Amino acid sequence: MEKFLGQDIPENKRWQFLQDNADAVEEIGYTHRFSPEELAQKKELLAEASIKINDIEEEKKEVLSDFKDRLKPLTEEKSELLENIKTGSKFIPSEKCVKILYHEEKMVGYYNQLGELVYSRPIMPQEMQKTVFSINQKQEQMTEQNENRINVVVPENYNGTPIEVVLREGKAAEQLPTREAIPVKILGTIESPLKWLEKRVELIDQKQANITVNRDCMKISFIDKENDYYRNEVSGVLKPSKEMMEFGINSEKKWEPINLSKFFKMHRAFFNDKAENMVLVSTLKNFKAKVNQDIERSKEENGSRTDNYSQVVDSNLPNSFKLNIPLFKGFACEEIEVEIYADIDGRDVSLSLVSAGANEAIEEYKNRVIDEQLNLIREIAPDIVIIEI
Repeated sequence: MEKFLGQDIPENKRWQFLQDNADAVEEIGYTHRFSPEELAQKKELLAEASIKINDIEEEKKEVLSDFKDRLKPLTEEKSELLENIKTGSKFIPSEKCVKILYHEEKMVGYYNQLGELVYSRPIMPQEMQKTVFSINQKQEQMTEQNENRINVVVPENYNGTPIEVVLREGKAAEQLPTREAIPVKILGTIESPLKWLEKRVELIDQKQANITVNRDCMKISFIDKENDYYRNEVSGVLKPSKEMMEFGINSEKKWEPINLSKFFKMHRAFFNDKAENMVLVSTLKNFKAKVNQDIERSKEENGSRTDNYSQVVDSNLPNSFKLNIPLFKGFACEEIEVEIYADIDGRDVSLSLVSAGANEAIEEYKNRVIDEQLNLIREIAPDIVIIEI
């Protein structure tokens, strides 16, 4: 992040330059360094404030003792309530509870008058004698186990390995209807056919597959099971990148200067030189052009006619600038030089972005990328026929 911006811009124009390139203008607080005179004034104010604080502290000491006595019982009550809320319970120091012995678990449980288990501990040796209550509880458990017993028939040659018994209850699920196979239809980037073949080449019959190449449309199509109604088709297209389409380079897209200024400001990341971007934003926002027109029309008696029109435009637009954007979807960024063409008709001004370098690179890339993909496909699937259309 730069510590200073627009230092080469005159001070009377610097604030306008900064506003033109800002994402927003907001009121904020920031640290301001004091001058020696301001520091001396602050020290005097500090001394006055210290004297007033001392006077108030003396008054506070006189009534502090009274406040402390009044707060003490409330503080104790507050602490007790906070502990109750935190634990969700409170300690009862003394209350009669019943003791129940669980001989099977070798535990002792204590229950309050509401029948809640409030305390448990291991059973002691002298408490091991079973009570009538524990005996009845054991009988109930045995009866319940007998009711849930399952008979399993073991094979004659059973070798002792564990047998898994699965007991299902309720209505069985309905069987799903049989569905027909769903053909694969994929349209992706130019690498899609190659990626599909890399993982599935062993699963296909290469003699029953084909690849078609359309260089004009920058498309590679792979078809598996070419004679099957449910055949699979994977196509890859070399598409212009989203960034190229948004900028409208080498297209019929027209920009108004103010709209192009906003677009450049929001897409500053694609400029290698951030300062160049800021100058462009400010220039487009304050677009100026001087138009000189010369018109000559004449008609002679013998039928000769002259009709000449010329227009000379002098504007503050730069000749060109550089962008770092991907030319195709899924590819790395490339540095290209872009020119701004202006079309001025009276008060109407429209701008378009043109890059001869980008157009040349696209033509070179198109054939090179397609050839690279076909060579890689031939390596992993040599028996698939490749047809140029």
